[in-house]
Formats: sequence, C-alpha cells, structure tokens
Amino acid sequence: MSLDYELIKHAKNVMRERNIPLNYLEQTISYPDYTYQDETYLELEYRIKSIKEYDKRLLRVIINVSTKPMRIVTLFFDIRVRRKI
Repeated sequence: MSLDYELIKHAKNVMRERNIPLNYLEQTISYPDYTYQDETYLELEYRIKSIKEYDKRLLRVIINVSTKPMRIVTLFFDIRVRRKI
C-alpha cells in the first residue's frame, strides 16, 4: 500500500531526535488503534497506536487531513501510558 503523506519540518526533526522509525509512523497512519478529531482545530486528526516493540507505548500522530497529501504535524510516544494488551 502506498501512503500519500508528507512530513512537515517539525515532524521530521521529532522523528530524528526521538529515534522514531518510519515504519512505526506508517503503521499508526494506516492501522491506528484509535482515531479522533481535534475539538478546536477540526482539520487535525489524532491517530494512536500501541507499538508492541516499544513496550506497548502509545504513538500519537497528529495529521492535517485537510491537505493533499495529508501532512504529519507531529508525533510522539505518550510516556505516561502503556496499552494493557
């Protein structure tokens, strides 16, 4: 499957600084465990996935879905939460 997205500069920097592999990002975009829309900025969508290789931490990816291609705004592991699976 070919994903149509682009990373803004901030997202690229975050991936590099936090050593987040591209395949984690693409797994989260393609097969999120949870998805929800930002209540204030309706063009932003949160996609969240438990990454088993990363101690089941939740990867949060924030996407601007109103653009073509969709833009990855930022991503981060939620260090406070692990999925209980």
